[in-house]
Amino acid sequence: MIMVPRALEGHIIAHRLTIVVVLGIIAWTPVLDASSPPYPGMHHPVPDTAMERPLPPTYPPPGNILVSPGEFCRADGVILTYETAFSSTDIIVDLAYVVAQQDTVYMICKSGTTRSQAIAELTAAGVDMDRVRFIIYPQLSDNSIWVRDYGPVYLCEDGDKAIADFWYPFTSDDDVPIAIGAEFGLPVYTNDLLHSGGNFMTDGNGMGFATEIVYEYNSSYTHAEVRSIFRSYCGIDSLVVLPKLDVENTKHIDVFCKLLDDTTFIVGEYAAPGDGAGNNYYILNDIAAQLDTLRNLDGREFDVVRIPMPPYEGGGWAPTRTYTNSLLVNDRAVVPVYGQETDDEALQIYQSILPDYEIIGFDSEEIIQRAGAVHCISKLHHSDNPLIVFHASLSSVPANEEVPVAFRVNPGFPNTFASVYYRPESEEDFVEVPAAIQNGVWQAVLPPMYEDFEYYLAATASCGGHEFPVALPADAPSSTIAVEVTGTAHVDVADRPRLDLRAQPSLIRSTTQLRFQLAEAGDANLAIYDSRGRLVRTFAPLRSEDGVVHWDGSDHRLRRVSRGVYFCHLRSRDRIATVKLLLVE
Repeated sequence: MIMVPRALEGHIIAHRLTIVVVLGIIAWTPVLDASSPPYPGMHHPVPDTAMERPLPPTYPPPGNILVSPGEFCRADGVILTYETAFSSTDIIVDLAYVVAQQDTVYMICKSGTTRSQAIAELTAAGVDMDRVRFIIYPQLSDNSIWVRDYGPVYLCEDGDKAIADFWYPFTSDDDVPIAIGAEFGLPVYTNDLLHSGGNFMTDGNGMGFATEIVYEYNSSYTHAEVRSIFRSYCGIDSLVVLPKLDVENTKHIDVFCKLLDDTTFIVGEYAAPGDGAGNNYYILNDIAAQLDTLRNLDGREFDVVRIPMPPYEGGGWAPTRTYTNSLLVNDRAVVPVYGQETDDEALQIYQSILPDYEIIGFDSEEIIQRAGAVHCISKLHHSDNPLIVFHASLSSVPANEEVPVAFRVNPGFPNTFASVYYRPESEEDFVEVPAAIQNGVWQAVLPPMYEDFEYYLAATASCGGHEFPVALPADAPSSTIAVEVTGTAHVDVADRPRLDLRAQPSLIRSTTQLRFQLAEAGDANLAIYDSRGRLVRTFAPLRSEDGVVHWDGSDHRLRRVSRGVYFCHLRSRDRIATVKLLLVE
């Protein structure tokens, strides 16, 4: 894991910062008098509910399919704001440095003057300026650093990227989503629900999560009406509302909880009742227990992993330090650290859950004094194609046994098909095995293996005329997952039966000919599956070594099936051959 924002000593000294090294983490600590009060520009002041929205609410998105991607889905980059009023800009420059190493920074500035200032400071800090894009928003407030709360909430509307815009009556930054929509040519759907982005998470499969302030701040709405707004604007079919913490400024969910993938929560945990303010020790335990009993809309359970919360210092106002307030951007996790004894343990927990991620510890001791951390000051700019694959890669399998492969594709578009492609080391071509989905998990079974092999996963979601492809590894088949076959093979590789399958035509208007070749008759079966992996029709046993089967687009009851993608699957002992079919009429 890498835990270094940037090491420019001259820059650090110029901003009255001292370097301290704690647990191998390079940290920048502000030079403050011990009696210094909490920073001005605190995160989340009391909302001014008398403030009116500059624009009336629009109609909800008219699309038929609304999908809200999770924070673990693909992103083009990260939105930040260059705030200069209440504290040094070091925290934003440091975060821009980290993000721009691999992704784009979308930096919001108040004017051309502040943009010039930002360019000078970012350049001096060694930020890759080819990965920085500026957006001018003249109404940017003095307390605009909290872009998580007022920034755009992205969704896919019939496959097109769009923005849901909630009401943010805390500062003059409420119209930033409209400005970003104009910048990127995206539709913006405005509503008058008072809601902040730090108090919202989604699993990408239609479930959303927030604390009870979503009800408290919107008392003019019934709970059912609040849920209806989330459904209409974000495609959230199930909103889970959790308790808020005691003695904590924002009351947001990201202070104590985070989804690291579509089924894994981390939830904060105090070591003892006295370590948390108020009843927070018990509140967090109750939240963890509640989430541990939940099932997602596919019927699968969530995993809950506890992560330490540094002890609350008390004595008047004090910040609630948290490790759940992190930023996930593609294959990296930027995690707040504070120079606490629990920093290293928290980073190790992230690494254990996200083994393929780069885990970056980011000093947040200064910004937490304003009641926020990394997540609060950043906002993902989601990709047009947000699709991602979750899979625990195989490294070895026993010889002579079938090989089950399971994976998940997120977000959960309704029209998705997926396959596993494998290739034994003695073969030249990959073999496609269509996967079937059950409870949100795609599963395919590869034939018994007698030699080492490689494989990759591929899926495509279709929505509103768009196709979203995804593969694992991302550049497959150039890269693949290598698997060692252990034990003694019962079949000589040279004696494996030949197998061939072709469709003429594969674009079907009335009927197609499925031509096959087998090593011997009677040992194989032919089956048709739809794009969800559901069995449509079988032809078995095949009684000749070479032959033709005609398929007229009907199922086992001889009913014509609907148009779409289908797979023809020929299986003979330990061999599989597959062809893809497209039924158009």
